[in-house]
Amino acid sequence: MLAKRSKKEESETCPICADNYTAVIRKKSICKYCKKDACAKCIELYLLQRIEDAHCIHCRVSYDDSTLSEICTKTYIQSRYFKHRQAVLINRERANLPGLQDIAVRERKRRDQQQKLNEIRSDISKLEEQYSPALISFNIAITQYDTAKKTGDPAQVADARVHLDSRKEACEEVRKQIHDKKDEYRTLRDLYIYTDDEEEVHAESAAGSDGKENERKKFIRRCTRDNCQGFLSTAWKCGICEFYSCNKCFKEKGKKPDDPHECLKENLETAELIRKDSKPCPNCGEFITKSEGCFAKDTPILCWDGTIKLSQDIQVGDELVGDDGTKRTVISLVDGEDILYEVTQTAGITYTVNSKHKLLLTAHAPESAISSYKMSDNMYEIPVHDYIHLSNDAKQLLKGYKTVHGIKIDSDIHITESGYGTYYGWSVDGNKRFLLSDTTAVRNCDQMFCVSCQTPFSWNTGKIVTTGVIHNPHYYEWLARNGNSMPRNPHDIPCGGYPQGWELRRLPRWFTGEFRYLTSHLIEFHRLCMEIQDASTRNWQHHMTQDAVNNINVKHLLGDYDEKRWGQQLAQLERKKKRDREVQEIFAAFRMIAVELLNRYQNYNDPSFGHIGNAPADIIVHVLEQIEVESKALVIMINDAFQKLSIQKRCLVPCIIFTTDKVVVYYQLISKNYSTERKQVSAPSKPAVAAAAAAASYAETAYAAYSESEEDTESEEDTESEKDTGSEESTAPTPPDTDDSLLLRETTELQHAILQSLRVNYT
Repeated sequence: MLAKRSKKEESETCPICADNYTAVIRKKSICKYCKKDACAKCIELYLLQRIEDAHCIHCRVSYDDSTLSEICTKTYIQSRYFKHRQAVLINRERANLPGLQDIAVRERKRRDQQQKLNEIRSDISKLEEQYSPALISFNIAITQYDTAKKTGDPAQVADARVHLDSRKEACEEVRKQIHDKKDEYRTLRDLYIYTDDEEEVHAESAAGSDGKENERKKFIRRCTRDNCQGFLSTAWKCGICEFYSCNKCFKEKGKKPDDPHECLKENLETAELIRKDSKPCPNCGEFITKSEGCFAKDTPILCWDGTIKLSQDIQVGDELVGDDGTKRTVISLVDGEDILYEVTQTAGITYTVNSKHKLLLTAHAPESAISSYKMSDNMYEIPVHDYIHLSNDAKQLLKGYKTVHGIKIDSDIHITESGYGTYYGWSVDGNKRFLLSDTTAVRNCDQMFCVSCQTPFSWNTGKIVTTGVIHNPHYYEWLARNGNSMPRNPHDIPCGGYPQGWELRRLPRWFTGEFRYLTSHLIEFHRLCMEIQDASTRNWQHHMTQDAVNNINVKHLLGDYDEKRWGQQLAQLERKKKRDREVQEIFAAFRMIAVELLNRYQNYNDPSFGHIGNAPADIIVHVLEQIEVESKALVIMINDAFQKLSIQKRCLVPCIIFTTDKVVVYYQLISKNYSTERKQVSAPSKPAVAAAAAAASYAETAYAAYSESEEDTESEEDTESEKDTGSEESTAPTPPDTDDSLLLRETTELQHAILQSLRVNYT
């Protein structure tokens, strides 16, 4: 007994940290896909070290928010993981900033124009305030002049005339200023409205006379001016702050390219280091640092002279042995920190590499899953982080190899993660392939991929790659981030879509009068479907567009958001995007069933009488009642899904309200936050608690009085019943069914029956 118990306790430990599972901190979590387990603490720490979206620590399957909330605590998700997502999103979007600089410049011009418009409008308001008393003074001067003429005194008339002319000139001057300001306002407003159209015309006219478009604007590096997020053009001018920078030390010069400037020695050294470790993209000018596939410390490398050198001791100029037996020269070095993986071979040494290292493998059978990694004949170059995600069948086809006296010897490989550590790497000339100490063939790569403009290019030559396979790891990261496989469009309505209102089958007039409730429900349900179709696009989709992300990035470029605020806005947008995506999925489920219900009515056909408009009354009633029951069940199911989403994400969601006056049916689509209602219910105020206690006391007293009054009249019946059943226990009296309790019970039973019917029809 004790042996079995101890064995069970040993098995209930986390396979990663080897600590026993607990109820909260190290709660056991089992992946629903691979069925492997780990404690919540290890999963939380693991997710904080990854730049990908949340996924299983074992099989890498993505987690949705509901799964993540089941594993991790609410405090962790709202604080530590939320801050981590901010850093991840900032790093993702930083590469997109150069391409948004033109948009940021246009936005800044619009803001300047809008500010000028506001200033002109303010000046017009001030002038109008001056014009009113000036006009009053002019009218008074006219009256005084008329009075002076009646007196017949020439001197008084002359003085009144001079005063009248001066008031008239003052009034005309203010009116002229108002007129000029309004003309200026209209001109600037028209320029503000048509800015985009004019820029498109200028862009088209900038094309060459042969009809070919000019090369896109290039940016060579980030602006170094304080508090500026812009990028420098090929003229070394920032489009945001409009300052020029020095092309030698990268520091700002001034508003003019020939402004005096002195390069400091330390700035020149820093600039030279940047030039050495990074290169600009040949298409957009974004500076990119090369991260080679590299080896862990103490990896033995075979040198050209037959000696063995460890990975951390490799220097520029060292001569290694290529996979074809010729010389390879080290031309650059790199090191850093990354997740390391141990590569075990059945016919070779075990060595450790980082996640971006490219495995040089052979395969002697075709396999579609690895076709994109094929370099030549049966040679494949696969990054480690891609290899570990391949299927077992694909892994069995791939073999490592080493060359002994010109003969290739294949080797099965097995890769396991060995933790975070330091790597050492280098780049060699030739075909980038060289040998380890036991002649195992390995390789590095000079191919780069700019995630800003999606351009592959060679690190050594700087030329854009136009032929061959793109195999840079960042290319696959970009594909995964932007969706290798596109999800189904939530507005893609199946089965031909909804019938239009004018297309709905007309029922006989005698039927619509006698069974107005059923026909009203059908028409109102069709109207609800149209409203949901419109609301899903108008209200629950704008966070999912790229424009929403670009607007935040542009505000960061213009200095509206600092780094911290930028990350917060991106993380909040990600939450809203996930919310909108789940709302769209629920809407899509509604549409799928609603289309079937309406088309069932629309396409109803019987050989004896044709479409439903010619059917007998009992058949029409049966069809419409069935649609009514299933549509109400559908609404209940959709509202339940929205309620769960609102409570989980603490956000506004759509809600469908159903009302009727026994003749006409009404459906209303509103927005509702169930989480706030839940808080109010779970945390009532003190007056509410007191009122509830008083109501409970009153109900208890009333029920006791009711029980005593009924006890005498039913005592004889209870006695006879006990004799018949032979029961020795007394049964507590049941309170009477009020109208509300009966209605609640009937409603609950009806909803249960409707949902059961819906599950049978659509499971």
